[in-house]
Amino acid sequence: MHGRIYVEKNLALEKQRERTMKSHLDKLNEINSTNPKRFKDVTRSSDMKLKYHNAIRQQNNEFKVNQMRKEMAKENKFLFMKLVDIQNGKHPMLKFDTADVRGSNERYSGLGGYNNNNLA
Repeated sequence: MHGRIYVEKNLALEKQRERTMKSHLDKLNEINSTNPKRFKDVTRSSDMKLKYHNAIRQQNNEFKVNQMRKEMAKENKFLFMKLVDIQNGKHPMLKFDTADVRGSNERYSGLGGYNNNNLA
């Protein structure tokens, strides 16, 4: 959908804008005719800057990806070594905390004198 077209109600302002735009375009044409290479050099240098910044972005991205891969490899190596230790029996698979088991028995011993010894 297109919006409404703006129509200037003050014709004097519209004529003033047209004259200003015409004088502006005349000046631009004059500048271009005196030195046509001037703007081509600007576009060429901006293209080179764009290529340079794209190359830098690509290098940064590659560096970031390599760092992430190194971290993942390091974590994988650590987890693999831990798995090997578990398979060799160096680490128990389940850790039982005897304090928790004892604490649960003590909890029931205070309730009416019931504990594992007199429950049968």
